[in-house]
Amino acid sequence: AARPAAPVRDPRNVSPVEIEPGELNYIFSANYKRYLNKPIGSIKVRNNTDKSFSNVKISFNLKDYMDFPYDSILESIGPNEVREVELMATLNNRVLSITEDTPIQSQLSVTYYADGQEKTVTLNRPIKVLSKNAIVWDQPERLATFITAKDTPVFAFSRYALVETGKLEKEAALVDENLVKALFAWEALGEEGIAYLADPVNPYATAKSGAEEHVLDTVQFPRTTLKIRSGDCDDLTALFASVFEAAGLRAALLDYPAHIAVMFEAKSSDAREVGLPEDMLVRHNDAWWIPLETTMVGKDFYDAVATAADMYRKMKDQVKVADVRAAWGDFEPVTLPEVEAKYEGGEKLSPRVKKALEALLNSRYEHMRKYYGNILMHEPANEDALVNLGLLHAQHGADGEAAKAFGKLLEKDPAHAAALNNLGNLAFKAGDAAQASEYYHKASKADPYDADVWLNQARAALKAGKKDDAKIYVERAVKIDPEAKAVGAQLLK
Repeated sequence: AARPAAPVRDPRNVSPVEIEPGELNYIFSANYKRYLNKPIGSIKVRNNTDKSFSNVKISFNLKDYMDFPYDSILESIGPNEVREVELMATLNNRVLSITEDTPIQSQLSVTYYADGQEKTVTLNRPIKVLSKNAIVWDQPERLATFITAKDTPVFAFSRYALVETGKLEKEAALVDENLVKALFAWEALGEEGIAYLADPVNPYATAKSGAEEHVLDTVQFPRTTLKIRSGDCDDLTALFASVFEAAGLRAALLDYPAHIAVMFEAKSSDAREVGLPEDMLVRHNDAWWIPLETTMVGKDFYDAVATAADMYRKMKDQVKVADVRAAWGDFEPVTLPEVEAKYEGGEKLSPRVKKALEALLNSRYEHMRKYYGNILMHEPANEDALVNLGLLHAQHGADGEAAKAFGKLLEKDPAHAAALNNLGNLAFKAGDAAQASEYYHKASKADPYDADVWLNQARAALKAGKKDDAKIYVERAVKIDPEAKAVGAQLLK
């Protein structure tokens, strides 16, 4: 059947310039900063005359949620031409007061000059403003909007969590500095009673499965999670990422098909110095990262890392990594109203963290023992493995086992400098300065160009009350390595 002809437009009944409704998307309240650079939608401006117009101004306004209209300028629009105009908006943070999806009337106007007179046409159109907690999961980077590291309650909590770190410097010497900070944050949130609670209405897996259809989900702001002490996986991921970033740790999101988690960057560039088995780490952007299963908050930190690492290994090809700081470039964190935040009782954290740190170090010790033991099972004379195994035992207070490892090196090579030096360290630690000096003397003969050995000689001499000998040893160390001067001067004070 023939289609009916389009109605003929009577030029007497239309404005010379008019607004044609285009596409007005719904507005995510939490993304209010984004709409300064990303359009909310678009309209069409139609010129119904046979004349051209220049410097046509298009204004867009949302009453109460914009302090001033956002203006765009069309430099020119030709006779009977239709031009599409994208609509930007400078929204104020009053939009964050919207707790339910709300239709709001937008005000559109086009101003132009005809025959020397200013003329304006207007059009009001409804637009839906979504709740401040609304999100869709088409891009995991959207969560960055809810990662509010500078929000007062979050920043205050991070300071509360880290204030006691100095008390455990000695115990934490074998562990990456960033790992210690994360451990304090983990235990602080556990002490606060934060717990995982699945979303009863729209679990993450369900919302994520409908991401292509833009199924709406909600995310709590971290200050809310701190207040109500519970959240689902995306709420807890936003909270941990916020606290980590507030503590100076670089965070990244691990976006799986039906789950989301977080990881943070280790400070050390050497996996062996992180304090965790290498198979529990993630290599990303030429750095080592530590994944964390946030839904296990309140439980063992090591187990939470192991669980997250296992998921990453199994789903490495399906996970998307989103760096939080990079995501902030497109999805800025919201600026929430200032509130007072005070956390007390940080002194309770040290014993809790110390216990967790001991468990972490014990797990590291057992793992590394097996690692070097496996090497020595196949290569009993492997020097590097024996030296590292001896050092591992010494670090964890198993001095007898350390001496056995270094002794095996001497069985093969009685002049093994590293073994002699480390046996000297064990003797010095045990308070036997004479035995230590004897080992250091043999080590300096085996390797006379190791400044550290001469400094160790100086320490043993001072312990035995031989300050003149100590000065000679320090001078030799400085001659080999001028950078040893500061350490030598400190020893001779």
